[in-house]
Parts: sequence; C-alpha cells; structure tokens
Amino acid sequence: MVALASVTLNTSVVRSVPAARSRQTKTVKRRLTNSDHARMVELYEAGDNAQSVAEQVGVAKSTVLRTLKARGVQVRPRGLHYQTALPRITERVALWHEPDPRQSEVSA
Repeated sequence: MVALASVTLNTSVVRSVPAARSRQTKTVKRRLTNSDHARMVELYEAGDNAQSVAEQVGVAKSTVLRTLKARGVQVRPRGLHYQTALPRITERVALWHEPDPRQSEVSA
C-alpha cells in the first residue's frame, strides 16, 4: 500500500471537445412523378442527349438512363456522333456484304 501512495495521478488532463461542425445544407430529394419520367422519355426521343435531359429535369444523368431503360427506350451509343456516323456505318456494312468482283474473275 505504501508503493501506491507515492504514485501521482495525472488528473489535470482535459479532454478536447471537438469543434462544432458547421451545418451542411442537405439536398432534399424529391420523388419523381410519372409526368417527370414521361418528360425524360419525350426529351430524349426528341433528340436531346441524356446529360441535357438530366439538366432540364433536375436529376442526375444516371437517373435519366435508368428511367429510359425501365421504359424500354433504346439508348443511343455514347461518345459517337450517332446521327452523322450512322449513314457511314450503314454504307460500310453494305460494302462488306457485297460480293467481291475479283472473286468472280478468279473462278472464271
């Protein structure tokens, strides 16, 4: 017991209190209505891209793409100038399926 009497306890330790956190503004999520979903489909089918539709409706691009998929809308290829490239792609596919005129000369 004598040995414990000579031990000094550190009672002056003060725990630091965390600084008050600033209140962060929380974004309120709203539930999309059927008319919101219909508008997304309408805008996309009218030719707007998914990002443009998202900005107009006020949602994320992923929400637009998920809605289009759920509604059965075929999503255009991403990153490709789809409307300008489609005629060239169609032309190349047609050329690919044409018989090679050199093949008929060789067999004759």
